[in-house]
Formats: sequence, structure tokens, C-alpha cells
Amino acid sequence: MITPKILIIDWSMIAQSRTYSLLSGHEPLLRATDIEEVRYRMTRDVWQILDLVKPTMTIIAKDYKINGVRQYWRGPFLAEYHKKNTEKYISEAHEKVYYRFDNVIYPETNSFPVQLGKKLTKKEIPEDLQLVSHWDRDRIEDFAPTYKGNRVGDWVFETPKEEFTKLYNDLATDLSQIIPNCRVVEAPHAEADDIAGVLTCKAPNTEHVLVTGDGDWYQLVNDKVSVRNHITFDLLEEPMKKISNDLKIKLIGGDAKDNIKGTYTEGKMGCHAKGKPAQKIVAEGLQHTVNQASYERNKRLILLDLDNIPKFVQESVLTTLRGAKVNLNPELSWEKLGLNL
Repeated sequence: MITPKILIIDWSMIAQSRTYSLLSGHEPLLRATDIEEVRYRMTRDVWQILDLVKPTMTIIAKDYKINGVRQYWRGPFLAEYHKKNTEKYISEAHEKVYYRFDNVIYPETNSFPVQLGKKLTKKEIPEDLQLVSHWDRDRIEDFAPTYKGNRVGDWVFETPKEEFTKLYNDLATDLSQIIPNCRVVEAPHAEADDIAGVLTCKAPNTEHVLVTGDGDWYQLVNDKVSVRNHITFDLLEEPMKKISNDLKIKLIGGDAKDNIKGTYTEGKMGCHAKGKPAQKIVAEGLQHTVNQASYERNKRLILLDLDNIPKFVQESVLTTLRGAKVNLNPELSWEKLGLNL
């Protein structure tokens, strides 16, 4: 009897690392164009991963996007959080409007659309602030932090980004038609993180190997789940105690790479940073002392368990997996994808 072993590949990590590896110069360019070179490098990586892991099933996990635009459930969730937890104030003495969110107060510098100035220090906060009870909370969308909204950058390649996006999608499909029992899973509203979280939690007695460079996936590691680096393919060897502690600190201090703010303590200005303040709270077991709305927000955004990934996202992942086609194509081969074995 063959023991099941499921390989889950974080497709965006493979795509990004091999695209930007063109800039490093560590490897010679073996193909005529950058598109052909990236296709070759990604194909080679997948073949090496398969040869190393020898899975019985392979999942190519993709973030859900429409026309290249993120469509993750965490975006609307965070927007709704800010609608419920943002406060508006006025100061008659200063004849200004102010907004408070994430335990910081900002002055309004423009009304349509709403734009905010620099956050106020404790000494700069007007003494006559009055809370406004009724106002158009939809206007929060003009200024509130958005999920992964801090990820901006110029495209540095001559080849248009759209051509690379097409390559990533086409190559995933092609590989699924070469690799036995391989499925491409791109589930509405889900990130690749959610796919890994749902599948590992739904089959806790099955061995899973995750290939990624995303530290959020590390929380899934246990006796049945291992993580390999998406570049070196080395096994993650961090102690479970450290992984657990780092996760607790992230829940308090937030995750800057995803634009998730830290929690805060009522009566104190600002959020808890991911450094010493968050470490101290975790070390002393004082998670219950922070603002619980912000703490529950971070748990929802960061944790990849079945209690925090919404039910509709879990069902989306499972429905997509069940509907994914597994059709080997005899017309395709590793050689035709540019890999001469």
C-alpha cells in the first residue's frame, strides 16, 4: 500500500524567485528571452522538488486574482473592521476634523477624498476633541490601511508584466498535465496560504510537504507537515517552540509585510511593535491586556487554522480542489517545456 504524501507548492513564490533571479547574475542565461529563461528555471525547480519529495499528489497553490488584481477575503474583512472601529472627532478650537484608528489620531487635511496628515503625538492632541456619533463610514475607504496595500514597486523588466503573468498561469496548467495526480488550485477569495491551511488541517493524518518562502506557512508545521525552502529546497529546521513563540509575537505586533498593524493597550498611544514591546507581552502572558478587537483582527488575518479561515473560503478551496482536472497530456513533456533531463 502506497503511503499518501501531498506536496503543496506556493506558486507565487516559485514565480517571483525565478523571475527576480534574472537580476542576480548568479546563473548564466541559457535561453534567448527572459520569458523562456524564467519558464526554464521554474520548470527545473518543480522537477527537482518532485525528485526530492516524491509525492503521491501535487498541489500547485495559486493566489486568487482577477486580471492580476488581488481578490482575497482578508481585504474586505479588514475594511469592515476599520468601518466598525474608526472614530471621528472634531475640535472647535482648531476648527479641524480628526480620525482615530489603530490607536493613533490623524488630522484631516482634505475632505473629498479624505486625506490625513501626520499622526499626532500625545502633546499635539487637542484637549477639546468631541466624538462624532453619526457620519458616513464608507469614507473610511479613502484612508484606512488596506490588506497588503503597502506592496508597491516599479516593474524593472523590459518584458511587460502581463506577459510574465501569462507565463505563470500557462506553465502551471502545462505542469499539471505532465505531473501525475497534479492539480492547480486557485480558489475564489483564497490565498495560497489558505489553500495550505485548509488542506493540511482537513487531512491531519496525511503527510504534507509545503514548498514556500512565506513565514506565515511555518505555523502549519507539525509531525505530519514539513516546509522546504522554495529556493534551496532545504527543510525548515526551526524548533516548534520558536515557531509558536514567533507566531504569538506576530499576533501582538502585527505583520508589516502584509500591512497588518499591531494591537494596542487602551490609554497608551500607538500600536505595539513586533519587537521588544510585543515580545514582553508574550513573555509575560499578557495577551489579555491588549485591545481585544485588534487582537481578534490579527488572529483572523494571520492564523491559518479552521477556526480563523472563514467557512466560505474553506468550502471554496475544497470545491476548487474537487473540480480541478487531472489530465495527463501525452503531447507535453519535460523536454517540450525546455528541460533536457
